[in-house]
Amino acid sequence: MITEFAEIMVKAGMEEAFIRGVANSREAFLGAPGCHGFSLVRSVEAPDKFILMVQWESVAHHMELFRNAPAFQIWRDNVGHCFAASPHVWHGGEVLNHKEGRPGMSFAHYKIVPHDGGFAYTLDGVFSETFPSHEAALRAARRVAAEQRVPGESGQIEYQDANGTWHTEHVLGIDRPQADVEE
Repeated sequence: MITEFAEIMVKAGMEEAFIRGVANSREAFLGAPGCHGFSLVRSVEAPDKFILMVQWESVAHHMELFRNAPAFQIWRDNVGHCFAASPHVWHGGEVLNHKEGRPGMSFAHYKIVPHDGGFAYTLDGVFSETFPSHEAALRAARRVAAEQRVPGESGQIEYQDANGTWHTEHVLGIDRPQADVEE
């Protein structure tokens, strides 16, 4: 998996319209073959500067499949009017991931398996609903994995560990697990 980094300068006063346009492009990205999720980061020092990070199966999934599909035009229609200049785009692969001195965030590894006369995806021994085909289960697992990486809102969470003890923690909306799917 690789990450597309699009450095984008937005016209002054168009920042909120740009953010809405990216949010409105969610289905264009997540419905694209090989897209595993995306996030948008805004500069604190220069509020008109953004970095869009899109996780792709490969550079070809981005540059050939997505860029030549109707979904790319939807993305451009939603945000192109906000660009102050053409985005600077490059691709990278993670070489190190540490957060607050700890190894990288948690990892969700989904696997497609035969289940109840069809196929399901599984995570840590828990099965999804049954799908009629391997391909249908794979599509569903890829969608779930992509949504694991979409930033949410910060807030309090409560959970029960394997020993039955309840815990309360504050989590950041950007602290999302990495996720992949094994076919």
